[in-house]
Amino acid sequence: MKKCFLLVLICLTSLNINAQYKFSKELSARVDSIPQFNWLHGVATDTLGNIYLAEHTRKTVVVIDSSGKVLNEFPTKQSSPLYDIAIDDSLNIYVASLGSGIVKMSKTGEILLSNISINGVVIGLAVDHSGCIYALIENSYLVLKYDKNGILVNSFGGSGTSNGKFSGPVRRAAIDDKNNVYITAGSMIHKFDSTGSFVKKFGGFGGLDGQFYGAEGITFNKNDGHLVVCDFSHNRIQIFDTSGVYINKFGLPGLIDGKLYYPTNVALDKNNNIFIVDDKNGFSYVNGLQKFDYSGNFIRRFGITGYEDSLFYLPTDIKIDSKGNFNVLDIGKSAVLQFDSTWKFIRRIGYYSELGIDSSFQMLNQIRLDYNDNLYVWDSYGANINRIQRFKPNGSFDSSWVKPINDTVFIVSSLVAYDEFGNQYISNYSTIKKYSNNVLKSNFGQEGIGMGNFNSCQGICIGKNKKLYVTDSQNNRVQIFNPCPRIKVNVDTINILNSNYTYNLGSTQPSVVIAKELIIRNVGNTDLIISAIDIMNANPSFSIDDINTSYTIPHDDSTKVIFKFNPVGLGNK
Repeated sequence: MKKCFLLVLICLTSLNINAQYKFSKELSARVDSIPQFNWLHGVATDTLGNIYLAEHTRKTVVVIDSSGKVLNEFPTKQSSPLYDIAIDDSLNIYVASLGSGIVKMSKTGEILLSNISINGVVIGLAVDHSGCIYALIENSYLVLKYDKNGILVNSFGGSGTSNGKFSGPVRRAAIDDKNNVYITAGSMIHKFDSTGSFVKKFGGFGGLDGQFYGAEGITFNKNDGHLVVCDFSHNRIQIFDTSGVYINKFGLPGLIDGKLYYPTNVALDKNNNIFIVDDKNGFSYVNGLQKFDYSGNFIRRFGITGYEDSLFYLPTDIKIDSKGNFNVLDIGKSAVLQFDSTWKFIRRIGYYSELGIDSSFQMLNQIRLDYNDNLYVWDSYGANINRIQRFKPNGSFDSSWVKPINDTVFIVSSLVAYDEFGNQYISNYSTIKKYSNNVLKSNFGQEGIGMGNFNSCQGICIGKNKKLYVTDSQNNRVQIFNPCPRIKVNVDTINILNSNYTYNLGSTQPSVVIAKELIIRNVGNTDLIISAIDIMNANPSFSIDDINTSYTIPHDDSTKVIFKFNPVGLGNK
């Protein structure tokens, strides 16, 4: 007796196995602002001209080329934030972290040394040409020297005003071509030889050429033998020869591209380009990397700035009104930024104040829209006073009231969104998780700065166009995911008797396709047992006992799906 049944194939594309959304695009400052950086503390370059960045809170080393293209990312597996970075002549990477000491990594990210434990915060780090490591301890007056195996071999410095002593805490270090060591401390630069013996010091407090108001980052230019130094509070860069003779300076204070705002670290590439880390807006969790030529002419910025009204600066929530306009809550700017459906900037609502003034915000929490497109903003100010402010669709202030504990307007979390089928999507720092009937079905995304990755994804919503919008907070962007196309392929009714049926999925989707779902429905043979073979190496077996039951089996694009149908009582074939 022949058994007849129908196979129905439904294909879903995604950037991740089992995900129902694929990455579309991101919105941040401008097209050339990629990559985004999260609180840079250290910068170094190698002999090939690549730039290495120590991301403070992500505890990750990011490698970019001189155009800003991300070449690699290396998680340091440290439990504490990163403070500085150095590269040796063999392209090994050294990173210093808060309370976790120093880690040595290969150029491919392999951990080579992780046991250089130091009591204190290593604020400055340098490696000489023999592989010896110099560590500067924050808020102390000591420089510690370790051999290439991480063994402490020397220490020098100490508090004082005499030669070889520091009148202020040590900050950063640089090594010249003769293994001399240069330490910035207070408003002075101190020079020592490789044994830690004092050679000379230069600088001094003041605003004249060659003086500092806080000497910070320092690097040695192998091309001309000069030292390039960050003058922190004067918002400028000064250049000296190794004898301490002043050569040049550049830099003006400001928050726009090409200006400096408390420069903290500096590095040079093989073409004499200068890369500067500064602290835009002072209190920022996100700062940028600026590139200048050796004469001080601005070339470009890498990373987000965020101080223009149309740019993001820690976005945490997003809502879409009935016209398709976007409302983005930006806690870094203490405002709600409004964009039209094409992401053209419309207006900014709100500003920072601790006084509880109408249209001002101190600590923003969430936003909501009602059916008339009125905007509700939940913020806190003063002595923990929670309130809700309402704004009209044109952005003008309407009213405000103290927020009750059980205010129903803000019961639903901004971390959750629902699609048309009732599936639940939850943002969970670096991933988006999909639930159906409280069962985890899939997830996508991972920690990172690349497209489709997240660094503190928070606000999430789905628009009428079925696209998924996610505020990638510490990457300062909103990422957009398109719903995956659903392509239904009808397979003719087939007759099978104790045999295998093979269906080759082929390449019916774009090359980015990773995941699909195959749904098999029983059409009446309740005594049929189906086993799936060679699908994700899982070899699951299913017993069809209900005409309305369906089963989902994930597999990749290249899989040949082989189904073995065994009518009960006839034995396995």
